[in-house]
Amino acid sequence: MTMTIANGLKELKHIDKRILKKTSEIERLCAGQSNQVPKYGDDQQEHVTKLIQSTKDLIQRKMDIKLAITKKNVETVVSFRKREYSLQEILFLRESGLRGQSIADLIKRLFSALHSDDRVEIGVKSINDRNAGEKDAPKVEIIRYFDIDKRDREEEEFDRLLQELDYLIEEANFRTLIDINPPEED
Repeated sequence: MTMTIANGLKELKHIDKRILKKTSEIERLCAGQSNQVPKYGDDQQEHVTKLIQSTKDLIQRKMDIKLAITKKNVETVVSFRKREYSLQEILFLRESGLRGQSIADLIKRLFSALHSDDRVEIGVKSINDRNAGEKDAPKVEIIRYFDIDKRDREEEEFDRLLQELDYLIEEANFRTLIDINPPEED
């Protein structure tokens, strides 16, 4: 079966929902008390067995799609800022890394840390407002230990880079076909 990566990603979300629903049903039905009548009566075990197999089939389907997407991401080459990259390399910047944070998330956190000077600025203004009536009170000023203009330029450039990456990924997902083949049986 052939589909685009975008359709494969959509199907993965649908599969996840179905697996969650089936495993929740298995949790409710896989065991009971001897003094209660099973929901499916004498067919309870058969029903649970079918649910288990159906869930295993969905897990296998998810694995087949994920493997096909990963393989294509490695094979698909995109041009970005005058260089060639595999789609997998581009995705590396957007995907989760250490503790679930992507490389992009870590860079955004750096910029966020550099915006903490905004809080210091509010504190300085508050002190100066409080001291405004006092004759000998020195005026407190904010001191930044970094180049604010450079921070702003780099943050804007990074935002543009992320937009370009997102566009490349989206475009590749809609034009790249993957082959989903069921596993061969022994």
